[in-house]
Amino acid sequence: MFTNLNLKALYNTYDDGNLNKVFYKPVLEEAKSYNRASAYFSHNIINQYGDELITLAQEGAKMRLIISHQIDATTYNQIVKGYNLREKIIEKLEKKSFPKNEEILNSEKEKKISNLAYLIANDYIEIKMAITDQGIFHDKFGYFTDEEGNVISFRGSDNETNSGKEFNYESLEISCSWLASLFEKEKIRRTRESFNKIWNGEHDFITTITPSKKFFDNIASYNKGQLIMDELFLKKDVLIADLSDSEEIIFYDRHTIKLIEKAIYNFVLKSKIDLVNEREYKLKNNRSYRDVLKIKEALSNKDISLRITERLKNFMQSKELHIEKRSNLGISIKNQDVIHYKPLERFKSVIKSNMVRELKDKQLWDAYYMTTMKRSSNFSVPGSGKTTSVLATYVYLNHFDKVDKIIMVGPLHSFESWIDEFDKCFGDKRLLNSFSINDSDLKSKKLKKEALKYNTGKANLILINYESLKGYEEELKELVDEKTLLVFDEVHKIKKYEGVYSIPAIKISNKANYIITMTGTPIPNSYLDLYNNLQILYQNEYSSFFGFSPSELGSSDITIMEQVNEKIYPFFTRTNKKQLNVPPAESDEIIESRASKLEDKIMKELIQTYRDNHLILSLRLIQLSSNPELLNKSLSAQDVGFEGEELKINDSKLEVGISPGQKSEKFEALISYLLNQKEPIIIWCIFIDTMDKIYNALARVGISSAVHNGQISTDKRKEVINLFREKGVDVLIANPATLAESVSLHDICHHAIYYEFSYNLVHLLQSKDRIHRLGLAQKTKTKYTYFFTKYMYERFDNKRFEYSIDQKIYDRLKEKEKVMIKAIDENCLETPSGYQEDVDFILEELFSN
Repeated sequence: MFTNLNLKALYNTYDDGNLNKVFYKPVLEEAKSYNRASAYFSHNIINQYGDELITLAQEGAKMRLIISHQIDATTYNQIVKGYNLREKIIEKLEKKSFPKNEEILNSEKEKKISNLAYLIANDYIEIKMAITDQGIFHDKFGYFTDEEGNVISFRGSDNETNSGKEFNYESLEISCSWLASLFEKEKIRRTRESFNKIWNGEHDFITTITPSKKFFDNIASYNKGQLIMDELFLKKDVLIADLSDSEEIIFYDRHTIKLIEKAIYNFVLKSKIDLVNEREYKLKNNRSYRDVLKIKEALSNKDISLRITERLKNFMQSKELHIEKRSNLGISIKNQDVIHYKPLERFKSVIKSNMVRELKDKQLWDAYYMTTMKRSSNFSVPGSGKTTSVLATYVYLNHFDKVDKIIMVGPLHSFESWIDEFDKCFGDKRLLNSFSINDSDLKSKKLKKEALKYNTGKANLILINYESLKGYEEELKELVDEKTLLVFDEVHKIKKYEGVYSIPAIKISNKANYIITMTGTPIPNSYLDLYNNLQILYQNEYSSFFGFSPSELGSSDITIMEQVNEKIYPFFTRTNKKQLNVPPAESDEIIESRASKLEDKIMKELIQTYRDNHLILSLRLIQLSSNPELLNKSLSAQDVGFEGEELKINDSKLEVGISPGQKSEKFEALISYLLNQKEPIIIWCIFIDTMDKIYNALARVGISSAVHNGQISTDKRKEVINLFREKGVDVLIANPATLAESVSLHDICHHAIYYEFSYNLVHLLQSKDRIHRLGLAQKTKTKYTYFFTKYMYERFDNKRFEYSIDQKIYDRLKEKEKVMIKAIDENCLETPSGYQEDVDFILEELFSN
């Protein structure tokens, strides 16, 4: 819209430079129509004006152009009276406006005249001629309109000639309808009225002539049938690499014999480019702009010349991040080299003046790192203030007009946290203007698309959930620009290689200069979890700099892991809570219960039943320990709520003699324990049925509680959290799958109970960090209580011993946590472990010889 432009009341070539660049081009990019009356017109103007006219067509706008010619009174009267000389006179005038067919044109001029001819032939531009009986039609004025009906009118000295645009001192005075006084509005009205009178041949002293068919036939001879974006398209027997409007790399075959019919296509090109049609190809999805140079080099000794358009060259240069230098820069900042001390002090000064929240030194270093690196990851542990560091990055860049908005892509449950953190970080120093794709008013896909297009212009925080990436990819690609700070929160949510959300996430990242990916989640499976993260950040440099194939990242080869760590080290920052002086939690409290004889018996039956499926056995043993009634129900991945969603878990209900209402010894111990507690408590579980069972049992003994899980709506979950925060209930019963991320409860709760828990370290750490986070007072005591069931088991070799599935999972989690802490201390990525290793560790005693 015109209202978004920063316009001046008066332009002149000496003070403002080229009027096309400072006025016409930005206005044309927003215009729906352009009406122009010029005293003189020359085809040479295309040298200056061609690209602006292409902009006009790309925006779907139309242009009406009135041009003038100087003739004497006698000639004028002959035209008006329709004498036989009329056609010859008009033809003579027309020849002045366009080059002769025999004139030799350079390729740049030929390209631009071809484009003008194309635009005229396709009705983007209409031309009429104006002549007068005395003197000449010497007026120079016009007006633009946009799709909202806003008008910019102008009047000045510049003509549609080469000298007028390039050499002369020219000026323009403009009026804007949305800023106009009554006096200015009258100027706009008169401008529009004058133009339309002349155009329609209604002016008393001006005769308007429609050019002849011969004139347009002459123009048509220059039309190449398409907009020529680069003069290379005028050449033959070349392969042209160009950039499409959607920023895909396209190859155009200009050879007499089709490229696909040549042997070199199969030997060199087929593995690198995909056929779109018989004369057009595109670069394969897994390749970057750097591959264009590799293809050019591969063809250098062949009979095919690959030529790269200026548009693609400019794109390649803009995307070239000099990644080797950036790698060295990342290492230098992480080492806190002395060269960064002064820049950091300047950085701190800007942050201090723009934020009400005071950052810790390590947070400032992290924010400075992310700002300087432009594209990087923040792998700091949950509860360490990642969001605050990112907001500091934003406000610094915004202070220097490098970015104007944050587009945050994350889970729906993270939206509220971002809004809350924005307000806490900036207070009244920077007012929040947010847009959420999940706004309750946006009830349809159509409304959401329109809102993304029209309602986000003034937003400084735009919130998009991962599920929306696919449905609104095109709108988001338009929304993300060079002044966007693009943030992917909890980026582990799209770790699946070539996943349904990861592909559009990579595509929308292309234009952003500043990108931050965030996760506090350790790598659960393999380094393949990093693939999408690196593609989002460095998709154009991935193949040449990182170069790891998906199969290599997915392997357990220690050498590969070391190489990955070495490559990725400069591109992520990682902070733990110790570095931020968060008071450590108390030692874990363990509550043990001795299993009943029935539980011992059922445990033995489960081991016999699932001795060939250790994954399901481990899950069934967890159920037996906490809620034996679950054994009478089928088991599926959906019930598990941890990494099980990626596993094939499907087991029918069992017949093991569990009666309705059966409670485990651990359950009784939990209820008894809670009767003696006086502080707010979170109870963590896995299974929804268990959560309901605890809720009902607590209600019977007079303890108020609320349940938070995936079975209740998003709005209801917010109500539950607020109820707990306001101390409307004593106990919050939750599962990590829905509450373990982006919710801070450390200001009202300092005690968490782990009643059901799996070997998923991600869920353990994130659930612990709901109450143990940056911002805790130094004297705060954070407490974690774990409930174990101990069984007596007699193995196949008659060996009797105590066994606890809870204890084994706890030990495994502690071991994995040590690995992660060691990795953080050494500033590298942890060695991932798969679920099979976890299961083997947990059940080893039951089956080992």
